[in-house]
Amino acid sequence: MIVIRKARKSDSKEVIKLHRALGKHEHKLDKLVIPTYLCEPVKTVTGRNVAVFVAEDDGEIVGFAAGSVKRESSFREKIGHYNDCYVRKDYPRNGISKKLTKEMLKWFKSKGVKYVELFVSSKNKVGIKTWSSFGFKEIGKFMRKRI
Repeated sequence: MIVIRKARKSDSKEVIKLHRALGKHEHKLDKLVIPTYLCEPVKTVTGRNVAVFVAEDDGEIVGFAAGSVKRESSFREKIGHYNDCYVRKDYPRNGISKKLTKEMLKWFKSKGVKYVELFVSSKNKVGIKTWSSFGFKEIGKFMRKRI
C-alpha cells in the first residue's frame, strides 16, 4: 500500500537518488538540462518554506514531490514553486504522482499561497497532460536560442 508522507532528513539519500533519475529523464528531453542538478528543496528536504513529500511502498521510497514558497518582488502574493515530482518507472499509472501533487497543493495552501507555478518542458507531453489535469494553465513561453 502506498503511503504519502512528509520527507525526513533521513530520506535525503533516497530522494536525491530519485531526483537524479528525474534529471536523466529530463536530459533526454532537453540536452541542456544537467542530469545531476538538484533543486533547492531536495538539497534541504525540510525547512520553513520548503517541502518534500515521499511516496512509500512497504517502507521503500518510490516517488517524491518537492516545492518551495517565495515572495517574488513583482507579485503581491506568495508564490508556490512546484519544483519537481517523480515516481519510479516501475510504478507507472497508479496515481502516485496525483497523490503527491494533492499533498503538495495542500501544503502550499497551508502556507497562504494563492498561486502555484511550475516549469515543464514543451517536449514533455506526459508532464503537460498531467499538470493540465490539475488545472495548471500555460501563461507564457520560455524560449531559447543557441548562438
